Amino acid sequence: MKALEKYPQIEGQLDQTINALQGVTQGEFDWKPVQHEKVRSIGDMARHIAQAEDTFINRFVMGKDVQPYTPQSHPTPESVIEAFKAQREKTIALMRQWDENDLQKTYTGPRGMQMSLDRILQILIGHEIGHRSQILLMRRLQNPDR
Repeated sequence: MKALEKYPQIEGQLDQTINALQGVTQGEFDWKPVQHEKVRSIGDMARHIAQAEDTFINRFVMGKDVQPYTPQSHPTPESVIEAFKAQREKTIALMRQWDENDLQKTYTGPRGMQMSLDRILQILIGHEIGHRSQILLMRRLQNPDR
């Protein structure tokens, strides 16, 4: 079984995340409910979701260098969406190739943690769902009638 057959839901996840960002104005994208260094804006959250997939797949699994997703490199909703789409296409192409043996291989992730490719994919899917929910909540806080 290929990884994409095991985790087919990843194909629809991006569409749901893009839908969550549809119509976000630049002001909404940059808005924080509280001005604090530990509080993220919708833009920060969107960049974080895209950056996480880039980092886990390209850096930890593929051993490639990755660049940070910053407000300067990805300042608008459209720029984040386009970068995320491009990364997801690469992830899905790899998932079409990865089989059960590949899913059991381990990689060094954040803070030196050892994890299987299978676990990495589970984390990415759950991570996107969780942060997408936060984005939707932040949009609701800004406009309860939307």
